[in-house]
Amino acid sequence: ARRYFRWCGLLLNMATCEVHPDMSRRRAHVSIGPRAHKPQLRARMRTAVKAQLRAVFVDPTLNSAVAVRRNVYHGLLHAVSAALAAVGRSAAAHPAGGLIGAVRELIGFAARAVRGNQLRCLGMARAGTPDSRGGGSAADTPRGSTLVDPSEVAWCAWTALLTALPASCVGMRGDARSRRTRLEVSG
Repeated sequence: ARRYFRWCGLLLNMATCEVHPDMSRRRAHVSIGPRAHKPQLRARMRTAVKAQLRAVFVDPTLNSAVAVRRNVYHGLLHAVSAALAAVGRSAAAHPAGGLIGAVRELIGFAARAVRGNQLRCLGMARAGTPDSRGGGSAADTPRGSTLVDPSEVAWCAWTALLTALPASCVGMRGDARSRRTRLEVSG
């Protein structure tokens, strides 16, 4: 069994020192009114996922590849669930295509945030290693499989949408499932 230490919104794995967000303390803050527009929904989704993809959660020098991907998935699930809750309250103003478009934009935002944070963490790790020029060697850099690829972020987002959607949303579930399947076949 895994043992975690809760600290300031983080869950620290006591055996591996990996860091995960403490989802029990998170609340979805994507409240939109019945006359809200698509850009507002997209902005709120970006805001909801941004805190979940902070550098500490996607740091490849601190977390394993599996832990990083799990953190990305949970961050996207948080944002998609919050958006679905908000859209559920104003379904007439947000057709299914608007939500699919918002998730598509969320994928691009999340992929850039994850990659940027990971590269920043790697840069800090290299700068902290003893070397005559202050940089680390190639051996200090994690292998490419540790970095999250944008297609993996897309797969996590479509899976999060499938997980969060109620079974009654057959059309939207089919669209998300086909997008995820195309990613599995191509990648």
